[in-house]
Amino acid sequence: MGNIRKTYSKEYKLDVVKKYLYEGWTKREIMDQFRISSSMLHRWVTVFK
Repeated sequence: MGNIRKTYSKEYKLDVVKKYLYEGWTKREIMDQFRISSSMLHRWVTVFK
């Protein structure tokens, strides 16, 4: 079997981005807490802006 990609809802992504941009969470805290990569966070932030 191949790898199964995890999908995230728009609400979930928005919550993560808000924590990063407005609540002062560090990139490392976001990556550890939500188990996402740095590049994924960057893409979500880019889409949000």
